[in-house]
Amino acid sequence: AHEPLSWFAPANGPTTTTTDASSDRTVARLAGCGGGGERRALLRSIKPLFVGGEFGYGDAWNESTDCCGWEGVVCGGGGGGHHVVSLSLVQAGIAGAVDGAAFAAFTALQELDLSWNRISAFSLPSAGGERAFQKLSKLSLSHNSLTNEGVAALVINRTTLSELYLGGNQLLTTSWISNLTSLRVVDLSQNFLHGYNGICNLHQLEYLHLGVNMLHGTINSCLGKLQQLKYLNMERNFLMGEIAPNLLINLTKLETIHLGVNNLTGTFMLSWLANSSNLVDVVLSHNYNLKIETELVRWTPLFQLVYLNLSNCVINRRSNGVVPTFLSTQLSLSGIDLSHCSLQGRIPPWLFYNLSDFVLLNGNRMDVIDMDGLGGNIPHRCRCLICQRTKYRCRSRPTLEAFFSFWTTVTCPPTGCTVGFHHWQRQHHWRCLTCHLTTSMRKYCQH
Repeated sequence: AHEPLSWFAPANGPTTTTTDASSDRTVARLAGCGGGGERRALLRSIKPLFVGGEFGYGDAWNESTDCCGWEGVVCGGGGGGHHVVSLSLVQAGIAGAVDGAAFAAFTALQELDLSWNRISAFSLPSAGGERAFQKLSKLSLSHNSLTNEGVAALVINRTTLSELYLGGNQLLTTSWISNLTSLRVVDLSQNFLHGYNGICNLHQLEYLHLGVNMLHGTINSCLGKLQQLKYLNMERNFLMGEIAPNLLINLTKLETIHLGVNNLTGTFMLSWLANSSNLVDVVLSHNYNLKIETELVRWTPLFQLVYLNLSNCVINRRSNGVVPTFLSTQLSLSGIDLSHCSLQGRIPPWLFYNLSDFVLLNGNRMDVIDMDGLGGNIPHRCRCLICQRTKYRCRSRPTLEAFFSFWTTVTCPPTGCTVGFHHWQRQHHWRCLTCHLTTSMRKYCQH
């Protein structure tokens, strides 16, 4: 049962009938959020929900302090009418079914974060509960125990929602989401989803995370209609079949695409992403039968990648397994993972020019890194070079030293380790060095 709205009397303090002006200001300050009604709800309805959680600052929720200053509470509004606009009750120990009526007093609430609790359902049995969330724009219930029924009761017809975070729950479907057409952010990762019905209706969507679910079948090309999409993550599912060209060609605002660790097959033309000028992060790794082609057509990427991971795919099988030449145009690269990609031939020196972090080339059949003149072209210190089963060619020891001086971790062919580099390892603080050198190179190192 909830206390009537007339209840409020600061413990051992003056009432609003006092003639003392300073006391009047004190009462107004302590009443804080919503003139006292929201304060009472925080103390009488919300605080009792905290059971055995890490929300220790709930102890500071008391009669003697301004509720707008409490941890997890944010107030807003002017003209002396401050109301609670945001509640963050992360790891508060809230468990079981939550009655939405507990939030009925917060009619100005815009953001609610109840993540990392043990909530199994969320019910709205009364008109008061409905009234609580009429202005809600951001809702996070990540890492709870919610099922479809518990979520649907809360979000259905919640057309003001723009951000919805439900990762780490027990959701099976998304049929309840189709009418939430104001959504810009949706995180449904780490659930048990078998499909994503209704999501293609969310035409304002900018962020979609469906990773680590049980999605199967081909990727529905209707996702290509979400032309505002900037982030798409469907990694670690059971997706199979080919990626339709029209899925990505129209997604010109994409910044991040993660489709790794699935069972995708067929041919993927990286040129399909050419017009995604904001693209910085591409992960297609561990789709073992996915054939990625970069050389079959002439194209110029409008993007500048920061991270590219194509490991354990088949790259440029129809172009003799060459390293993708478009990488020579990428000036902002932090890391590249092209390991186990069936690459062949020489490693082009330009691959290292613009790297700032790492390159992984192990598990391929690369022949030679031509290091003459390469060292001076590496502008930044790179931390990791892994290129097992690779040969090196240089005509002078200074060239060799200049090249390796840029790396803190170097792993080359695993067939042996030459201690001739030990002085360089100390000088350049390498964490790891495993190199099998050809006879022509050892003479530069064994002094």
